[in-house]
Amino acid sequence: MTSLRFTALILILSSCFTFAQEFAPPPLARSKVYRSTLRLTNDLQIYEGLPHQLHEKKLLKKELQRDDVVRFAGFPFYIPSVSANNAEALIQVLADKKSITVYGGLKPCGAYHPDYCVSWKKGPKTYYALICYGCGEIVFYDGRKPLMYDLTHEALEKLKDLLVGYEHKRPRKK
Repeated sequence: MTSLRFTALILILSSCFTFAQEFAPPPLARSKVYRSTLRLTNDLQIYEGLPHQLHEKKLLKKELQRDDVVRFAGFPFYIPSVSANNAEALIQVLADKKSITVYGGLKPCGAYHPDYCVSWKKGPKTYYALICYGCGEIVFYDGRKPLMYDLTHEALEKLKDLLVGYEHKRPRKK
């Protein structure tokens, strides 16, 4: 009976370890490819996010009916994108390893919702940085598995300032 309990314990622990590995936040080193390719471009495109999926459900449902919506990492954005007129300043914040920290888990904001997506190209590959103001999080994405990190307070505030003026299509709360 003891060996059965021991075997069960080993199975439980190994499944917990596998679960933790699969859902563990990515290390900061995984963001390096995104940050380094950012430094090699000066052409950034800005996409504006649609209304929040929890706080603005009815408005989101209506906006999703539009023909000018595309999805990145499963999240909707308006198209066409707008060329960033302050690309150098955006790159300075987004490419700085001090702007992000390891993802700390769910926030009490009502679910991740990217307000903006910044995209850039390196060769044939397109990269994306999806920025959520409410959570203070950023998702780097290249068409494969999204990598989620927390933004530092300073980086988030800089990005909010730098992205002012790129809101063109999203209806605002009255």
